[in-house]
Amino acid sequence: MNKYKIGDKVRIKSIEWYNQNKEEHGLIINEAKESNVFCSGMSPYCGRELTVKAIYPDGKYSLTDNTGIGESDLYMWSWEEWMFEE
Repeated sequence: MNKYKIGDKVRIKSIEWYNQNKEEHGLIINEAKESNVFCSGMSPYCGRELTVKAIYPDGKYSLTDNTGIGESDLYMWSWEEWMFEE
């Protein structure tokens, strides 16, 4: 069951977290089965507060900026709870 629902605000983990945890190709790999990776293309969103736009059947999230309009590259990614600040 998802922790967040559509319309909730989430904060992406910090750029410091990304820089400390990325591997040589700019990825942070979560060892959990069927988990996404956090890639360098997602790093511009580090530290930003975003809004849950949709929840996929597999439990991953689609996010938008807080205006509800979003940014086109933001929709390329699916996000997981381990990528968010507590």
